[in-house]
Amino acid sequence: QAITETYGPFGSGKCVDKETPVIFFNDKHPYFTSIEEAYRRYKMKYKELKLNDGFAIPLKNVKLLGITENGIKKVKASYLFKQYVDKILQIKTRKGRVLRITKLHKLLALNESGITWKPAFLLKVGDAILVPRDLDISKILDEGYEKDLICGDLTKDLITEIEEVEYSDFVYDFVVSHYHNFIGGNLPTIFHNTQLA
Repeated sequence: QAITETYGPFGSGKCVDKETPVIFFNDKHPYFTSIEEAYRRYKMKYKELKLNDGFAIPLKNVKLLGITENGIKKVKASYLFKQYVDKILQIKTRKGRVLRITKLHKLLALNESGITWKPAFLLKVGDAILVPRDLDISKILDEGYEKDLICGDLTKDLITEIEEVEYSDFVYDFVVSHYHNFIGGNLPTIFHNTQLA
């Protein structure tokens, strides 16, 4: 099924909070840490660039998990991005996800029209988001996962609560070439990424 896609400018506030867990691979070795810790790690290795509305770090040999036309696979990340915001949305789901994201951050939503990337501020209680069905992060960390294809199935999770909360800190995001999404969260969730202009 086709996925409707819309784009915003680079650094247009499509980010997750600093404590959002992410899994990434550097030369096939998996890491599972907060996105803020990933940013710190690569800031020590590569030069941080100042942008109009934030900062970015170019990445080399870094892959994330992302949704592709053939299921969830390793996808290449080209930058890590951060910017400062005052408020974020906290979204809770029936299956236990707690997503802390900016209003413009997009999630993969399912509605009568099909599958679409929907900005968080347009989501409401009762809406369904698509998430990985069987993605075992601990197994990936234990076994290293040499293969590219991780899993192929998605399932839906229903939003049970949306609340705007004070934040006043940096939010973070990856730039993912071609597929423009990555997996992260306290339970595996598909997040849209920041775009390069």
